[in-house]
Amino acid sequence: MGVGLTPTEKKFLADPAQFNSSYRSKLYYRISKKVLAS
Repeated sequence: MGVGLTPTEKKFLADPAQFNSSYRSKLYYRISKKVLAS
């Protein structure tokens, strides 16, 4: 997945459990937008 993710987004994908749920959904939304745009 070469979509120019930030280190935070990469960390999120590796271990979502370390983020709280509201931040998780925000990150997930950002990532999915990037993935769809690519």
